[in-house]
Amino acid sequence: MALVVYVGTTRRLGPAADWVEVVRALALPILDRVLDPLLGGVGAAYAIDARERVGVLDATPEQTERLLWQAGCRRNVLSASKTLPDGRRQQGAWVYRGDAVDDGWQVDIMLFEAPSGTAVYAHHEHSSALQPFRPSVLKKHYRGVGYDPAEGEQILVESILPDARWVS
Repeated sequence: MALVVYVGTTRRLGPAADWVEVVRALALPILDRVLDPLLGGVGAAYAIDARERVGVLDATPEQTERLLWQAGCRRNVLSASKTLPDGRRQQGAWVYRGDAVDDGWQVDIMLFEAPSGTAVYAHHEHSSALQPFRPSVLKKHYRGVGYDPAEGEQILVESILPDARWVS
């Protein structure tokens, strides 16, 4: 996992780096079981709810990843491993830290398979970026200060993927 974090935070990993999702899916639930008792709820793996649902894109997860990459997003190797209440596991973790968000903030974007395309979930939050290293921002990120699903949805739909075809 340390190698994934190092590579993922020093390089812009795009759609071809599917190996990152495999490592995250295997390592983060284990890491969560170890860290949760020690640190009290870090949340390396957890279920998300409908508040973060943006909608379903008329695209496969692979096509959606290419759209996000073209919009300036990158794989989010530090994102927690998320599941939906129905048991579906996250297919992709992406992050946007471009011009549509203030410095020190990000949009966390989560992809899940859906029958008619790709279910997209998002929220706006303090950045988890390690470069530049800002402990005060990281602390706010992991404590959920400023966490806002509605803002994440608005930025995603209006600024990141304004021309995307949403089917629901």
